[in-house]
Amino acid sequence: MYSDNLVHIWITLLGRPANKIASLLVENYGSLREAYLVKSYTDVTCEIRNNRLLCQRLMDESIKDRAARIYERVLEKGVKITHVFREDYPEDLKNIFDPPFVLYYYGKLPDKNTTLLSVVGSRKCSAYGRKVTYDMCFNIAKHGVGIVSGMAKGIDARAHVGCLDANGYTIAVLGGGPDNIYPLENEVIYYRIKENGLVLSEYPPGTMPLKHHFPARNRIIAGLGKGLLVCEAGKKSGAMITVNFAINEGRDIFSVPGNIDSSYSEGCNSLIKAGACIATSFIDVLEGLNLIEGRKIAGTVGWLNGLDKEEAMVADLIYKGVKIEDICSKTGLDSARVVAITTILEVKGILGRDRHGNLHVVI
Repeated sequence: MYSDNLVHIWITLLGRPANKIASLLVENYGSLREAYLVKSYTDVTCEIRNNRLLCQRLMDESIKDRAARIYERVLEKGVKITHVFREDYPEDLKNIFDPPFVLYYYGKLPDKNTTLLSVVGSRKCSAYGRKVTYDMCFNIAKHGVGIVSGMAKGIDARAHVGCLDANGYTIAVLGGGPDNIYPLENEVIYYRIKENGLVLSEYPPGTMPLKHHFPARNRIIAGLGKGLLVCEAGKKSGAMITVNFAINEGRDIFSVPGNIDSSYSEGCNSLIKAGACIATSFIDVLEGLNLIEGRKIAGTVGWLNGLDKEEAMVADLIYKGVKIEDICSKTGLDSARVVAITTILEVKGILGRDRHGNLHVVI
């Protein structure tokens, strides 16, 4: 049994970085197929012989047997494959440090014209974080931007669902094989993404989601997006690993501010202090990615659609020029609730602030 996919799987088993190994083999044998057909030491070139470990692995038939078993499982599970030399391999990912040599996936790879935004945050998150993430990703997806995340519980899950509910395109980058649903509580989300987006992994089908896989997969999440949005994360959150990858790859970092007394928001607030773009609305992200022009003050017909009763009431009063302190007396809401509502309205893109910090309605 021989195929190009089998050979590319075999390359990933020879060592890392697989891209450099593949290039070295092509230089020495003219093609990966010819390298795969090497059987004995006499067939090994002098340059490869100087790399003792690679030389041994090149002739190791057990590695080819393992590649064949993986390929059989790929066929059995209906998993698709692309590799770094193919045109359909995501261009932005191809250009990162140590891009995955092979990608296993279900669904549809992004086309060249799709703009992607990576979204991360903590598994343990607040109700505020979940709502902000959903609203941000829903509205960003409505503007044609795809959402990339890791399908973990918490922020990741809300990012995917927000995008899917907006009929958008979303990519789940897994820490196990593409056929391994993890965590199981996100099974419904997994199948929605598989049907309408892309389930992606550098690990072959059947691979369990081991702990050390997740930091490695974070480079893929960071690499796929034009920018990275951190919705809610503590200082020691795994999301901060993805931030470091994104910074190293020159991606724009957007951070949603949170309660200064909440440990859930320590990471986001520290990123803002360090110079990340503050994201109080999805419009901040779209502007930062140069996808829309600046905001316009407005009160257009239908702009209250989709808001709950309290949100619509507060937004309408702000549009009419009522001050925050007077909104409490007019609505019967306490000040803390009004502040919470205005923050949510900013995230939804209903409210913005002028250069003096005053709230106004935007489109």
